[in-house]
Amino acid sequence: MNMLSLRSSRIWRPTRLRPARPYCQRGALPTICKALFLLVAGIGATPGAAEPADSAVTHWWEGSYEYRHAADGEPFGVERFRLMRHPDGTRTILVWNDNRARATQISMLLRVDAAFRPVTAFAAYWSGGLWRGTVNIDSTVDLIRLASAGPGGEGTLEIAAPESFSLSMHPVSADGLHLAAMPKGALSAQLFAMDPAGAEGISASLVTMPIERHALTTVEVPAGRFDALHATLAGANEMWVTPEDFIVLRMRLPRLNAEYVLTCLISGTGLASDQGASCAGGAR
Repeated sequence: MNMLSLRSSRIWRPTRLRPARPYCQRGALPTICKALFLLVAGIGATPGAAEPADSAVTHWWEGSYEYRHAADGEPFGVERFRLMRHPDGTRTILVWNDNRARATQISMLLRVDAAFRPVTAFAAYWSGGLWRGTVNIDSTVDLIRLASAGPGGEGTLEIAAPESFSLSMHPVSADGLHLAAMPKGALSAQLFAMDPAGAEGISASLVTMPIERHALTTVEVPAGRFDALHATLAGANEMWVTPEDFIVLRMRLPRLNAEYVLTCLISGTGLASDQGASCAGGAR
């Protein structure tokens, strides 16, 4: 999402260059690369092969969005996600998007705890048709740690972590977590926000975003009709999300003449491959 009205003085930018190393040998990336390799290897497994019990995932959701110009409904991008809930209540979301209007493509992995507080995240950014680099984020009770690598060099950042916060890494799929991370009765949320398109490389800052919650309502999108929590973000952007899982159903950004709409949503338990349906295959 775009937060043009937000400002913060706590911004980090890379300050030095180091000799390039193989992509998967940088910082904390070996673990990330290994996890992604195993994920891809599992997706490509031979049909009919013996599978272990899927005890690591108690429920999953798969969805897709269409990015549209609000004025005429003309599409300018797409996004797909897979959300998984685990036995301990934690959740993992995998996201891929393609925004033609901004020549932007983002691949993201985010894991949150049972209270929707970020635990770890990884994102790879193309923006303005240029490769911007990667970020890896880990958080503890006290600290947020970031490691970045890209054309501008490599860098790290550590800042004190708020008790409640969310990550703004820009795919729509994770924006509902801004509401999930808000303390009860609060009028704003703390966001650790990425800016992948800076002149000196990827930057990040901790910002406060006003959020106004409205009454529960019902919203109809191409994916179906849903009960929804309606909210206004930063005084302008509107968002509708599912009340329990905070899946974004619709989002409007008037200043950008943009609207993001959920076009497909399927869910289930056990192995997703057993369900015989996929948003990528056009299921509704």
